[in-house]
This record gives sequence, C-alpha cells and structure tokens, in this order.
Amino acid sequence: MAIAFVMGGTANGLLNVAVRTLLHKRISVHMHGRAFAAYVALTNVAINAGFLAAGSFAANASRMVTLSQELWQQRQVC
Repeated sequence: MAIAFVMGGTANGLLNVAVRTLLHKRISVHMHGRAFAAYVALTNVAINAGFLAAGSFAANASRMVTLSQELWQQRQVC
C-alpha cells in the first residue's frame, strides 16, 4: 500500500512539473498569472468534483450493501 502512495505522489509531481513547464513555455510572459490562475482553478474544481462523485458512489454502495445484507438475513431465516 505504501508503494502505491509513493508511486502516486511521484507521478503527481511529474505531472505538475510538466504542466507548469508547458504553461510557462507556451504562454506569453504577461499572461502567466492568468494562465496559472486558470490552471489552479480547474484543478480545484476537478478535485472537488471527484470528492462529490465519490461521496455519491459511496452512499449508493452502502445502500446496496445494506440491502444485500437484509436480503441475505431474510434468506437464512426462511
């Protein structure tokens, strides 16, 4: 499990450096602030959308588990 965190963190770092380098090289100097602000805003929106999606998936998964447990218990009683 710890290896996955190390690999994920390394990949995240490489991605951040690559994206920021591309922005720095392809955007004119007077637009750097706007470009980086847009990048950070989109990143934050994506992270929060992921949290919301995961929350709804988790809520649905817990309902399914509860329902399947109830059905299993009813089957054992019969």
